[in-house]
Amino acid sequence: AITALLTAPARNGAPQSCRLKSVLDEVCAFTGCDLASRSVTIESDVDADVEIIGDPQAIRQMLINLVAEASRNACAGAVVRAKACTTNDSVVLSVGLSGQENCAVSNSDDFAMILARTLCELSSAQLTVTDTSVGARSWTVRFLAATQNDLFSKRV
Repeated sequence: AITALLTAPARNGAPQSCRLKSVLDEVCAFTGCDLASRSVTIESDVDADVEIIGDPQAIRQMLINLVAEASRNACAGAVVRAKACTTNDSVVLSVGLSGQENCAVSNSDDFAMILARTLCELSSAQLTVTDTSVGARSWTVRFLAATQNDLFSKRV
């Protein structure tokens, strides 16, 4: 499945736009049972009209891997939070854990994270992992926004 994703003929075409919320909703539905079995919940705060550039299938798999990594590092009762912020030319998606007091975090990247990084690169996105002082970990993905700047918004 991974080889098919990475070598699909559609990958040779031009990048396309996709709605981040739609992709994230699919990820939440896909990972919901696994998270529930670990007593972990997921919340997302992404506007429905936010569009990004990339391969929707690769982005979906990358986000599944990030949520799986968050789940792997989560204590029972933790919440995985996904929030998107937009700028003129990018969309920044932050995935983090709350309710992580007194939990150990694994500092090693497993195969899921290595694949997530590869899928980010293929989608012209940037993945950053940050460890906080309280032992929590967060993941930030910067996507290209699928918007065109308004050339007439700044009239002289």
